[in-house]
Amino acid sequence: MRLIRVPARTIVLLASAFAAALLLLPLLGAPALAHSALTGAVPGEGDQLASTPGEVTLTFNEDITDLGTEVIVTGPNGDILSAGKVEVEGPTITQRLVSSRPAGAYTVTWRAVSADGHPISGEYTFTSSEDVGGATPTGDAAETETEAPEETTPAVEVGHETTDSPVLKWAIVLGGAAAFAAIVAVVIQKRRRDLGQ
Repeated sequence: MRLIRVPARTIVLLASAFAAALLLLPLLGAPALAHSALTGAVPGEGDQLASTPGEVTLTFNEDITDLGTEVIVTGPNGDILSAGKVEVEGPTITQRLVSSRPAGAYTVTWRAVSADGHPISGEYTFTSSEDVGGATPTGDAAETETEAPEETTPAVEVGHETTDSPVLKWAIVLGGAAAFAAIVAVVIQKRRRDLGQ
């Protein structure tokens, strides 16, 4: 079997390319790590309002999907004051509140799922000074007016295994190393045969 002569310059170029690939490997997952992030909220964290608004609006840096996205607003008495399902429109999600909203501290607990299926979540509080819509609903009345948050199936992560998978990264590294080792082995074997002649 006749071996193919590989010029030394070619070996150097291949070795340089392989080394560069190793240096760039950590950056392969960078685009996949740029997931959604909350960029604004109305009311915002720590806001002190004269009265509680009728809805809470959250804005993200990219579009959000309906599946798995929810906002739960809890009032001063611990009652859930969210009304109906969260409304999703592009990067903005809106959660309406019940008509009777007491003064005090409110907690907004949110979970959003980006278009690539990656879920993020958070929580913050704001306060209001005046009651809105009369007495605070309690007991059965609160349950009647407040629609319980719909149970959602956790969003399935999609797209990450192909761009951010440790298995893929190691496969690239090992594949490159194997190819480089094969080339070196061929060159060494060729030189040994040349020297033996």
